[in-house]
Amino acid sequence: MQNINVTSEINQIRKVIIHTPGEELEKMTPETAEELLYDDILNPKAATEQHLQFTQILKKVCEPYQVIDLLEETLREEKIKEKLINTICSKLGEGNIQHVLMDLNSKKLAKQLISGTKIIRNTLECFLSPNNYSLPPLPNLFFTRDSAMIINQRVFIGNMASRVRMTEAILMSHIFHYHSLFMCDDFLVNASEEVIPKVDITFEGGDMLTLRNDTILIGMSERTNSSGIDYLIEKFKKRNQVKHVFVVILPKIRATIHLDMVFTMVD
Repeated sequence: MQNINVTSEINQIRKVIIHTPGEELEKMTPETAEELLYDDILNPKAATEQHLQFTQILKKVCEPYQVIDLLEETLREEKIKEKLINTICSKLGEGNIQHVLMDLNSKKLAKQLISGTKIIRNTLECFLSPNNYSLPPLPNLFFTRDSAMIINQRVFIGNMASRVRMTEAILMSHIFHYHSLFMCDDFLVNASEEVIPKVDITFEGGDMLTLRNDTILIGMSERTNSSGIDYLIEKFKKRNQVKHVFVVILPKIRATIHLDMVFTMVD
């Protein structure tokens, strides 16, 4: 795990995990926008073009890795593929589509896990369901920090406030755990696998800033609540990872969903 080490927001960036938005954005409708946590529908073409420009800039100073490529490479191992599918279907209560996903090769599966899996209306319950997808598209995936980040030499996997973003955390957990670039077996927090003691505990990476190796700033927001912060503080104590935690109480409105929407470090 020597290649994982983030002790500051402003150190030189060497590697970064990104996701260029794609087909998942095209599947948003006015009816599903609010459920998918959007106030308005993005222009998929413009979003993709702008993100690709951003990626070209990143390539000048560091090495970017695309989530979909890391995921596809992770899924080439049959046992890992089966474990990931079982975890997602179990967490989302969609066990009837496991066989459909297992039949896909790693490339098609990686794409479908991000772009969504349409509901199979082969039972009365599925026929009557108002949902179009068993596994919904992930239009928020390009906010990669929300579901996963690094604090010092350990990975943080968020406990997402919205069920629709649960899949993102599971995907990132499996990438960090099983991809040959990382092979992390000791997470700081891994909400996709841990037994969280209370159902109302939520915390996301967008509310966390690493000021230095022993100091974390956490936003108490729509997505990271006080119970979640208490849970994280106990984790920090057990790991002896962080000595100082500052909490910023944010207004619970859409404009300040996360701490990183209010401010971040530049120097």
